[in-house]
Amino acid sequence: MHLEIEAAVTFLLKILNLKRKVNPEKLVILGENLMCLLHEKYQGHWYPDKPMRGQAYRCIRINSWQYVDESLLMACSRSGIEYTRLPLPEEMTLWIDPYEVCGRFGENTDFFTIAAFKKEVAPKESKRKPSQETSDYSSEGPSSGSVSESSSDDETIGSKTGASKGVFQVSSIYNKSVFPH
Repeated sequence: MHLEIEAAVTFLLKILNLKRKVNPEKLVILGENLMCLLHEKYQGHWYPDKPMRGQAYRCIRINSWQYVDESLLMACSRSGIEYTRLPLPEEMTLWIDPYEVCGRFGENTDFFTIAAFKKEVAPKESKRKPSQETSDYSSEGPSSGSVSESSSDDETIGSKTGASKGVFQVSSIYNKSVFPH
């Protein structure tokens, strides 16, 4: 969750920094506050085994016809930045999902991938204790006809990945080339 949130916040801060209307130090503080708030908000709404589940809850929408995103509004307040002074695009959507962060400018445009992360498959622990000994005739060991427990099907994500237009490289919000001190 940390990497996905950092990727989304870094992307948003780069967008906000384009017009150079907000003090770069304040943008760093805004980013830190937004990352903390999103991390708290997504607790209990993060499903690595089903990345599409809860997607609407983890979506940040910026447009003139919906309410202001509460996390962004609160992060601005904590950072001493007036939300209405942010140089936000007219319409933007960010989807922060397990293993992938996507965005879109405009309501009827294609989305693009901001960052994608490899799904880590944790090895399963052996059920047998290391001290247990088995004979050559034991049937407790794996059979030669067993199927691998981590197939490539487990690693595919049926999300927006296939239709993405481009992938942006993600750097830390502390990157001095983005936010000079």
